[in-house]
Amino acid sequence: MKSLPEDLQTPKQNLDEFADVTKRVLDYLPNIVSERVETRDYTILSSVVAGT
Repeated sequence: MKSLPEDLQTPKQNLDEFADVTKRVLDYLPNIVSERVETRDYTILSSVVAGT
């Protein structure tokens, strides 16, 4: 299996491939999110590690 950064840069051929990489990203998010702010209907996530 490719690393997540490599997989994100690879074009997806179908919805199953897109769904798989989406699940990997959502599983990874808790590892890098350092702040979560909920405002109205939005959730804003920030990460000190990623710098954004």
